Amino acid sequence: INIIPNPADEFIVIENNNQNATDRYEIFDINGKIVLSISAVTGKTLVDIANLSSGKYFLRYTAKDKTLTKEFIIY
Repeated sequence: INIIPNPADEFIVIENNNQNATDRYEIFDINGKIVLSISAVTGKTLVDIANLSSGKYFLRYTAKDKTLTKEFIIY
């Protein structure tokens, strides 16, 4: 999974070629609060983050048999 751009401003693109229609993304802040929940789309998923405050966030990808967390910055 790649998150581009990082740091980001108005949007991020999540690149993931190994996902299924039932997979999910969650974006949460440094306090652990989920701020966005997104259904995965194969290939590239465009996510609008313009309404989120500046700071550090985490993207959690949940699939049937695994969970992966990646960090990104909003400026």
